[in-house]
Formats: sequence, structure tokens, C-alpha cells
Amino acid sequence: MIELLPNIIDCRNLIKILFWLQTVSFGLGAGTNRKVSSSISCFTCNSRNHSDPNCHDPFHPAMSNYVESCKIPKQNHIGVFPARYCVKVIGKNEQDESLVIRACSLKNMDNQCGKFKFEGGLYHGCILTCDYDGCNAEMIIDYTVVDAFVDPQKLDSGNPAAVIILDSENQISDEQRQFLANKINLSETVFLINNDSTWSIRWFTPMKEVNLCGHATMAAAFILFNQQNESNYLLKFQSNFHQANLEARLESQDRTIVLNFPSNSPASLPKFGWIDEVIESLIDFDRDQIIDVQLSSTTKKLLIRLKDCKDSFQSLRKIQLDSNKMITVDTNDAVRGLIITQKSSSFQPDDCHFCSRYFAPWVGIVEDPVTGSAHTVLTPYWDQIYRNELGLVIEEFKARQLSNREGLLWCRLVGNDRLTIKGHCKSSRIDHIEI
Repeated sequence: MIELLPNIIDCRNLIKILFWLQTVSFGLGAGTNRKVSSSISCFTCNSRNHSDPNCHDPFHPAMSNYVESCKIPKQNHIGVFPARYCVKVIGKNEQDESLVIRACSLKNMDNQCGKFKFEGGLYHGCILTCDYDGCNAEMIIDYTVVDAFVDPQKLDSGNPAAVIILDSENQISDEQRQFLANKINLSETVFLINNDSTWSIRWFTPMKEVNLCGHATMAAAFILFNQQNESNYLLKFQSNFHQANLEARLESQDRTIVLNFPSNSPASLPKFGWIDEVIESLIDFDRDQIIDVQLSSTTKKLLIRLKDCKDSFQSLRKIQLDSNKMITVDTNDAVRGLIITQKSSSFQPDDCHFCSRYFAPWVGIVEDPVTGSAHTVLTPYWDQIYRNELGLVIEEFKARQLSNREGLLWCRLVGNDRLTIKGHCKSSRIDHIEI
């Protein structure tokens, strides 16, 4: 016999409840003939993002006498299998007595309401399936994929990044962050946490955490401006890798997003042997095309400039690399990415001031579609080239990255070793993943 309580039923009767859940049926014709576990300790039923108040039902494991260690332990969880759903049955009989039953289930038992029989009595109520539970659950993480630095005139352009907003720093571990980035398998996954006046931000490739990612930061700003109803036109991001805040501003007229980042000027470097090895990783590449090699030590990006082009950047577009060979090059951790860049020999007003491609097999990215952080190196570099070689002062550089997807950026030096990078974004899909 299951004891009826005015508010909630104790987990000491959980085994009986779980077996009952397999047979209870609703008058609406929708049965719940779904298999549930008979060996779970209750925690807390919650809806994803706390969007359904009916699911919120705190219940501490100390209230239960039925507690076992996990067969596959998970931090801060008790139970014997990774239940995926928290099932809750609520109802009242003709005597106005309340029935509240909770259990953990491997399968979705749906949401349905109607009359049901229990222990000979007739009840009217509902069965609720909450998709985030505390029964040693597999956590469900939502993410949005945003294409950053898109070319408005070109389909399937820009660089996709996954944006994940967390409730707190300890909601998931660094290992789980890396697992998510690897599972989503985009060039970057960005994690955000609201810290009142700023947003904490971290960037992960499928292989490791990195100290900056421009396109993922722009994707994050796009989500905050458009989906989180961020009322300000200025966002500040705080990163453990940067002393000063990173900023993103929304241009109200054209809805472009402007990033304010540190400028990372490259410098000439000695003739290290590994430079030749990096160049040798480029397939069928004519090294006579190279006219300059520099390194940004702050970003660990190697920059190679090619001779000015006369063929719509065909020589730059044709470059291929042997990523397996390049990743074996020992640069003594001086390089994590390779920029190859070029400008046209006959600049026209609508042309780009320079083009580039970016390769980073050292961090798990064979070629990045569009790279904001690379342009923190490219912008000060090309500013000096235009000033010194052509006698021109460019207020705002128009740049194109020539990956298969391509992307457009507008870059401007703003003094005090800072620069802005502007671009368009669009949301491409919303999804979720379990950990």
C-alpha cells in the first residue's frame, strides 16, 4: 500500500511507486506503459532552463532511506544508472486528497492529463516528464550555432561557432567543456557565464582551450544581443587570458557587431629551422612567392606574406597543406597557427585591402573558415605596409578570408594598442547535447 500524503510521497516507498508507474493508465487513452528503474534515489526535478514551474520539486536525498552508490559514478550524483527523465504524477481524488509521486525514467513518458485509477480510488491529475532531472541524470546542454563574419552577398559564408550559456562556473567541469567542444566539432565552442556587469567567456577548440577567438566572441555577442534580450548596445567580456575586458558593440543601423580587441603586431624573427619545415608542409607550394615572414609572439601566429597578386588571389586560393606533416613540426610552442596573406597589385575602391587564409592543425583546426584573432595580427601588419610602401593611411581595412566558406571583416586601429573588428552574423541552428 502506498501512503497518500498531502504534498509529497517519501522516497522510502519509491520501489512500489516505480512498479506502479508501469501499469497506471489515464482516462484519455494514453497509457504510460514505459519501463522505469526500481533503484534510484530522488534528487530534484527541474525543467531545462527552469522554463516549466510544474517540474520544480526540490527533494533532498537525505529524506530517502534508499541510497546506493553509482555503478558508473558521476560527481555529486547518487543512483545506479544515468536516468534521463524525472517523472512526476500529481492528482486529487474526490475527497480532495493529494497524490504526488516521483520517479526516474530512462524514457520520455510525455505530458498528459486526465482521470486515473490508483489503489481503487479515482484521481484527476497529470503525469509530467521533466527533461532535466536529479536522478543521476545525463545533463542536457543547449547550444546555438552562429555563423560569424558572413558575407551578406554569399550563401553559406562565415565561420560557425557554438555558443553555450552556463548558470555558473561549476555547472560543468573543464573536462566536460572539452568533451562538448569535441562532440560539437566546430572550430570553436564558446562558454558564457553572466557576472552582472560582464560576461565570463572561454573558448575551446575540439582539442584544447585557447586564449582568444574572434569569431566565437562575435557569435556570443550576437546571441546576447538578439536572443538574451541584452538591452545595452555594449557588452564586456572577461577572460582569464586578458587583463583588460574584451568589448562588443551593436551597431543599431545595420545590426553589425563591432569587437574591441588588443592589437597584436607581429615582428620579424630569426631564421629558425622549423620555419622551413612549416613551409614544406604546404603542398606543391612555390616558396619564391614569399616576400615576408613574421611572428606574433602574443598570439603564437606565424604570418607569411605572398607577392601581390594579379589573378584574383588564385595563388592564395590554391594553397593546400599536409596537416599531418605540419602538426609534427616542433616550433618549441612558438606557433599555434599559420596566417598566409596577400594584397592585390591593383587596388580598386570596392576591393579588399588584403586577403588571407588561416591554418591551425596544432589546435585541431586544419583550416579555419574566418578568424577574428588572426586579424588582430593582420591589421597592424598591413597598416604598416600601406603606410611605408604606398604612403597611404587606411582608416578602415576591408578584409576577406578565402576559405571555402569565405567571410568579410572590417578592421580599424583605434589607438592604445587596440583595434576593432566588425562583421555580420546569422544564427544557423539550435541544438542540444547530453553529457
